[in-house]
Amino acid sequence: VEGSRSAPRHQTIFNRQIEDHQRILKDLFHLEGLQIFSAASCAGGLAATCYAIQALRQGKISLALTVGASRISPFFLLTYGLGGALGKDYSVPFDKRANGLIPCDGAASLLLMRRLDAERLNLKVEALILDIGFSQNSTGGIWSANRDAEALAMQRVFKQLPFSPREIGYFEAQANSTQLGDLEEFEALRKIYGEGASPLHVSAGKSLFGHAGAASGLASLIRAVLAIQQKKFFPTVGITEPRFPDNEWFH
Repeated sequence: VEGSRSAPRHQTIFNRQIEDHQRILKDLFHLEGLQIFSAASCAGGLAATCYAIQALRQGKISLALTVGASRISPFFLLTYGLGGALGKDYSVPFDKRANGLIPCDGAASLLLMRRLDAERLNLKVEALILDIGFSQNSTGGIWSANRDAEALAMQRVFKQLPFSPREIGYFEAQANSTQLGDLEEFEALRKIYGEGASPLHVSAGKSLFGHAGAASGLASLIRAVLAIQQKKFFPTVGITEPRFPDNEWFH
């Protein structure tokens, strides 16, 4: 790409990759209808799910396939390395040894339908999504977590639910093994759930597979569904020096 008015080369390549991925998915699954790409960092898959839920509720579509996928690339490593976000050894969320995220390749997908349509077609319903909340961290960019923004997303969803945070028993955290990110998410949880008063179990899937980019949110959602189906609490693996030792959520 040449000329001062042209898009930066890395942006042009990235956009081309997006178009290629969309075409591959369309051809592979014989998809029709609208295709939307969501650029929301590690929340990319969840952001796509949010759009899909809205369209389903409005009756604009009858079925949605949401996908989150990420592959480690030199550009990814360079970007996160320059931002000081890469870890040195292990992904250990909520541990004092946490020193940065550990990236991994990953992909996750959901097939979404209205419940009545799924039952009419005699399809197995794995889980029911009651609502979804979202917010935007408007300060500090992608490197800076924000406890208020994270708490706002949870507050918005609980306003639409018939129960309170104190009735939740399992929380699948997005903690990415960075000192700031883990702390901000913990403080957001304390703001919503109180000082450990509720019988809440907190688990972080990134302790198992690291940071899967745009697949991270969907992977955590699927992990939470499996926990409900199997009626068990999944642990956060690798915590040897708990960062919050007096809080029972992580025990």
